[in-house]
Amino acid sequence: MKPFETAPRTAGKSRPAARGTVSVRGRGTDRILDVLDHLERVSPVTVKDLASALKAPKSTLYLLVELLVAREYLEPASDGHYQLGPRAGRLGMAYGRTNSFPAVARQLLQELADASGVVAELVVLENWTQFVAFAMTSADNPYLRSSEGARFPLPHTASARFLLRDVPPNTILREIPAEHYRFPNGDSITPQAFIDDIAASRDALACSTRGIVAPHLSCIAAPLLGPDGKCRAAVSLVMPLAEIDAREAALTQTVLRTAAALSEQMRMIPVNIPGT
Repeated sequence: MKPFETAPRTAGKSRPAARGTVSVRGRGTDRILDVLDHLERVSPVTVKDLASALKAPKSTLYLLVELLVAREYLEPASDGHYQLGPRAGRLGMAYGRTNSFPAVARQLLQELADASGVVAELVVLENWTQFVAFAMTSADNPYLRSSEGARFPLPHTASARFLLRDVPPNTILREIPAEHYRFPNGDSITPQAFIDDIAASRDALACSTRGIVAPHLSCIAAPLLGPDGKCRAAVSLVMPLAEIDAREAALTQTVLRTAAALSEQMRMIPVNIPGT
């Protein structure tokens, strides 16, 4: 196998709840969770945006947003928009403290970023986009910023060739929107060419792309394999386009070592990667 490139609780006795109380409370809880789920994917948004996306009454959402702001799960942005607030961030940090794999992944990604001098990412497939679960930067290239939490169209990324290799082609063709096949640099890839790239990844250790995710960037990616041998995530290096030709061979080996180490960790400890 070889690398490949692709272009209040009330005191006293409890009483049975009145008929409908549980279901009403349940719907309210569902909507609160729907709001938070949506803000995790799209932020900032207005209440009107939420009403449209969630198909819920604006009057209800105004009350829920007001509650979430008061509890700091949301905070106002600009022009009537809202975004996730500091308490939501603290929940994320608490999750990271109780899950061992993220701690190991961040350490190995930081070592990769320091060794390569560029951005190191761990990415996963989520909602038919590539989601950057973790990203670490190098002090050598401060102008290369972390894109942790960002999402990218799948055809734009080297990692997606691995993330999709266990997905049937007809499912891929059905789920990826047509506009995702157009690149920021003005070029495009046909759906069939993308399917061919994914097929090629099954016999490859790594994949590189040039100027696709952004005109000035290149990427080198390698898969993370779970105990079943299937691709669960991918490691990627993001670097200036001008650097990849001279450094691709050496950096590919560095990425492969990190991918192997993370794959081994996935076999040894419970894994819950954001987005999976």
